Amino acid sequence: MAINEKQKSYLNMIYPQIIADPMMDDTSKRIFSRLVHRVNGLQSNVINSFLQYSPAENYAKSVVNMINMEYMPKTIFKDPSIDYKTLWIYLQKAEE
Repeated sequence: MAINEKQKSYLNMIYPQIIADPMMDDTSKRIFSRLVHRVNGLQSNVINSFLQYSPAENYAKSVVNMINMEYMPKTIFKDPSIDYKTLWIYLQKAEE
């Protein structure tokens, strides 16, 4: 990820506003927090130690991995406990 100093400063400037925004869902806040920490030089394993993936995020990541391997899980919408907003956020990362 190539981010210049101007972009890094902007991310650091808006970080408190994003985190404090009650209209933004928790998954988006966690993803943004991980991005800001990564841009500021923290390694992924350090970030994941204090910003752990939620069960919904882990599920969504596994679905994205299956889709990227050209396998469409047939039970993806049958589980009523799925956090569909988190799934939707992560599905945007799936390859075409």
